[in-house]
Amino acid sequence: MKLRRTVHRLRWFIVFLAAAGGIWWAAFNYLIDFRAPDVPFVTTPPEVVKAMLDLAEVSAKDTLYDLGSGDGRIPIAAAERGAKAVGIELDPKLADESREKVRAANLSDRVSIRRGDIFKNDLTPATVVTMYLKPLVNKQLRPQLDQLRPGTRVVSHMFSMPGAKPKKVIEVDVSGGLPSKVYLWVTPIEWEGEP
Repeated sequence: MKLRRTVHRLRWFIVFLAAAGGIWWAAFNYLIDFRAPDVPFVTTPPEVVKAMLDLAEVSAKDTLYDLGSGDGRIPIAAAERGAKAVGIELDPKLADESREKVRAANLSDRVSIRRGDIFKNDLTPATVVTMYLKPLVNKQLRPQLDQLRPGTRVVSHMFSMPGAKPKKVIEVDVSGGLPSKVYLWVTPIEWEGEP
């Protein structure tokens, strides 16, 4: 009886503690992904965006994951081809800006932008993965890329993936700039020194 009265008297305090704990846990999980970005944000020229999507043969049948999606231009361009697209961006400001661009383009039904760490996201739903990262970062993605379904296309702007043998490499002329390379791998990726 005494315990019941004590619990009844403290019920709002208990509710407050439970709510505060839930809010703290959600905030902790959100903030845990904050860390320095692996690469600086540099926009991908429109000619390269088109070349990347062309090389991967992106169509309405695809689900594209863009790693380090920046301003959202690649997911938006993929959605304009009919694909579903997911952008993963660590920088919360860029993620918010790209969500706004998706809304402005009226593509919210085809594109979602996730604020988070590319190394902590499940990429297995993708049929196409795009990236503009550094070679070492590309190589660090190997555990996730090795889990992709056979036939998934992986496309990188500018940088190769050390140890991975590309299926194709093209050079793209960029107006007002230097040519850019675009690399294509198809899963399972062939790694040097492995049968």
